[in-house]
Amino acid sequence: NSLFCNGILTHGSEQQKQTYVRAIAEGEAIGAFALTEPQSGSDATAMRCRAVKQADGTFVINGKKSWITSGPVAKYIVLFAMSEPDKGARGITAFLIDTDKAGFGRGKTEPKLGIRASATCEIEFNDYVAQAEDVLGQEGEGFKIAMSVLDAGRIGIASQAIGIARAAYEATLAYVKERKAFGA
Repeated sequence: NSLFCNGILTHGSEQQKQTYVRAIAEGEAIGAFALTEPQSGSDATAMRCRAVKQADGTFVINGKKSWITSGPVAKYIVLFAMSEPDKGARGITAFLIDTDKAGFGRGKTEPKLGIRASATCEIEFNDYVAQAEDVLGQEGEGFKIAMSVLDAGRIGIASQAIGIARAAYEATLAYVKERKAFGA
């Protein structure tokens, strides 16, 4: 939920904070962060998910995102979609998505080797309509928002990796001590 909440806390309106972050903080909902796509890998600016602005100010969203942590269970999602493809990174806009709305779908849950308590799946948008007030930050600021949120999230990932490495090291030491105690 940190990737979901941090972007809203730093770039969201007061109404967005009350609606989305409060639900997560109170344990009423789970949030997800949707940036990665099947064909773009680590190059987020190559995304194909499109958000086309309509005359009434809404956006019609179409496309897929992959490897979405908490995707199978998320009620809300921070989605990054290309709203102005000719602008590259400056054409990416962030949206707040309600997964109960028409046009949103989930793919199969991905089997993983580790961190299995954190479900991951592909998500898809088929003519999903986002309202103007569903834009997080300003139009075209999505890439900047995504990168700032990921920078903060990397600290947690690094801490997790250190904890896993430390546990493996300590388990190895315990195993070696046990073998020496039995003369092996």
